[in-house]
Amino acid sequence: MWPAIRECSPGAAVALRGQRFVCVTLLCGLYAAALSACDAAAPLSAPEGLTVKALNSGRVELSWNAPNSTEPLRLGGYRIYRDALSVAIGSVSSTLYYDTTVVPGTEYHYEVRAFDTTGNESTGARSEAVTTPNRPVPPSSPSDLVVVAGDQKAVVGWKAPNDGGEAIQTYTVVANPGAFSTSVPGRLTSATITGLANNSNYSFTVFATNSVGVSRPSPPTSAIVPEARPSRFPIGYSGNRRYLLDRFGAPFPILGRTGWFITALSPADQELFIADTLARGYNAVEMHVINHDPRGRHPPRNANDDLPFLKRLDGSTWDGELNFARVSDAPDFTTPNPAYWELVDEFLDYCNSNGILVLLFPAYVGFRGEEMGWMQEMMANGPSRMSAYGSWLASRYVNQPNIVWMMGGDYGRFFSPAQQDVERSLLRGLKGVSGQQSGQFSAEWESESIATDHVEFGPSMTLNGVYSWAGYVAKYGRFAYAHRPTRPAFLLEEPYDQEGPDGNRANPSAIQPVRRFQWWGYLNTIAGYVSGNGHIWPFSDSVWKDHLDTQGSRDMARLNAYLKSIPWWELVPSGLAGMKSLTVGTKKPDDPRYIAAAANPSGTLLVAYIPPQHMGDVVIDMTALSAPVRARWMNPTSTASVPIGVVDNRGDRAFTPPGNNGTGYSDWVLVLEKE
Repeated sequence: MWPAIRECSPGAAVALRGQRFVCVTLLCGLYAAALSACDAAAPLSAPEGLTVKALNSGRVELSWNAPNSTEPLRLGGYRIYRDALSVAIGSVSSTLYYDTTVVPGTEYHYEVRAFDTTGNESTGARSEAVTTPNRPVPPSSPSDLVVVAGDQKAVVGWKAPNDGGEAIQTYTVVANPGAFSTSVPGRLTSATITGLANNSNYSFTVFATNSVGVSRPSPPTSAIVPEARPSRFPIGYSGNRRYLLDRFGAPFPILGRTGWFITALSPADQELFIADTLARGYNAVEMHVINHDPRGRHPPRNANDDLPFLKRLDGSTWDGELNFARVSDAPDFTTPNPAYWELVDEFLDYCNSNGILVLLFPAYVGFRGEEMGWMQEMMANGPSRMSAYGSWLASRYVNQPNIVWMMGGDYGRFFSPAQQDVERSLLRGLKGVSGQQSGQFSAEWESESIATDHVEFGPSMTLNGVYSWAGYVAKYGRFAYAHRPTRPAFLLEEPYDQEGPDGNRANPSAIQPVRRFQWWGYLNTIAGYVSGNGHIWPFSDSVWKDHLDTQGSRDMARLNAYLKSIPWWELVPSGLAGMKSLTVGTKKPDDPRYIAAAANPSGTLLVAYIPPQHMGDVVIDMTALSAPVRARWMNPTSTASVPIGVVDNRGDRAFTPPGNNGTGYSDWVLVLEKE
């Protein structure tokens, strides 16, 4: 029971019965008489949840939660202490404070204490250390430049440098010799320089600019010679049917990138995406030519607001509605809109001129045949119209050499009879036109499948694409490689970059580092791979440009460069097609500790990927090699090497991975090659 007193100002201290009290005002009693009452002034609780953040080199933000909620009437405010100072650097009544007396490049510790209306302080809430950044300076020089020559142009890519403490605003690429240059926004790491003279030598440097100043120039690229080059397409089988050849007979690895909604981009943004794709060493893109998935950019329209079809099945004008109540409201696939398809023509030609293979879905059916794809509209159109649509596409692109026709679309092995009918009709229409330059077919059925799994359509698939949303790419890659009759196998889809906990959380299996899936997939299929990013493929807003340069895309650029530096087409996966088991005691292909390995039959090259979950040594059967070899560890995040030395080709040999590769993970690539 609180002792009552008649004269006391709320918030004031008073002595009573030998104790100290603080006064509060209450309403009580039947008469609602205002009484002043007091309770013993126990110490306040400490503030909770203190966080500190250096906003820039001269400003630190502190925020916290108030003490126990039963004490607000006694709370007078907060005092902020820094490091060993016994005097507060400031006081506030709110739960937010900015320290503007800090200096750049210095570590600080903070303590926040609550005080009551009499001035008594609580115990303190203490922060973790916080370090202010150094005073901003111009950026460092861009590095790791790559350049791809084209017809009167070149695509230059680079690694973003340290920004000097302020965001990079622009990059400028300069050609030497000549007065050619171009600038791009600071979130991009590639650019196309046009107007170059064919058959002339050029090198390029890149400058970065922030609000403070301009970086020193990057090291120059190697010299390139722009020239008009004939198309590399169409592609065909190698003699052993394990990989693809371009039209000149050179091995062609599928090094692909997903751009599902690319038809929804403007031509300028399409070219930006392709420039970044080329700069990272890719040579293929995956897309659907008509868009339905509501997660993407304004389906089913292109950047000019054109629709792919003109009419509904009832003959009236189609307005683009994808949720139709009556079958007759669905779009008529036999009424193509010339304006829409002319932009598709231009994009396919642009890819062809840049050496880009296009994995093209004419009608992506969608997960379970639902809203992510066109299956409902396909069934509304029926077999006859779907066959006509397939024939129309094949006829329109009969001389387009850089297409792989893709069937299914996250669904297919469990089609209903009606669904099977319309997919069969589309496939027959596509295959029924003679003289096509693009005659390759593959498919994406349900997850955890390969293109040849479909009982009826599998035999028509000339390329064996591997799809594992759960990440079991090594397991299904080996199924595809071992399939008979033999056809080139490649990784088609796996958990995408930034679709896991570090991104949009669309796929719980997309755990970093996602490069493991491409290394596992490639070394068990050999013909190639396709990778994706969850923020890029929908192209749903301009944010996609901020995700072109990620650890994942840089890892793929290094994988692409490495594959182009070796006779990749000679590799045979461990334990398949007559190749002995190359690793000793490794886990099964669906185990996250699985070591993927491949070697060439001549015994002069062996490549093994050791995933981050692997613990301990890696044991290799050295008898797979024909002579002593030079061994090294290659860092998949930088391609830097850790030399091991020359090792003999007798018996089993244990190799100890170096540990952290610099990104917080311990995955490495073991390379054994004859000098």
